[in-house]
Amino acid sequence: MKTINIKCLSCGTSLTNQLKRFDLNLEYLDTGEEIIERGHFIEGDIDISIAHHDRILINVRDSKLVNHKLLKNCFGCCGYSDTDFLNQICPSCDQGIATIVTECYTYHYLAFQKGKIIIEEI
Repeated sequence: MKTINIKCLSCGTSLTNQLKRFDLNLEYLDTGEEIIERGHFIEGDIDISIAHHDRILINVRDSKLVNHKLLKNCFGCCGYSDTDFLNQICPSCDQGIATIVTECYTYHYLAFQKGKIIIEEI
């Protein structure tokens, strides 16, 4: 099974824990729940109900990113909504890297924009 580490393209900082590929089955999950087990990743185009296609999705708790200081309007009633704004930044260089989604009416995950990261196979 492939194991990866995600790094910032701009500065090379490690942005996640080590992650293994995960086969997602949304059939048994409800909105408002984490869809990816901790320590795993999926490709964002796995299901049409996920808002972030062509991205790498991980469990929010595997992220080392920090909240963007200027994008507070991405917050919904319970958490971050499924916007396209890069509301998560690299802790070293402040580059916008990913979008965190934690709203009550969405699945919960963190979506890395592929053009902003290096995927390192371990």
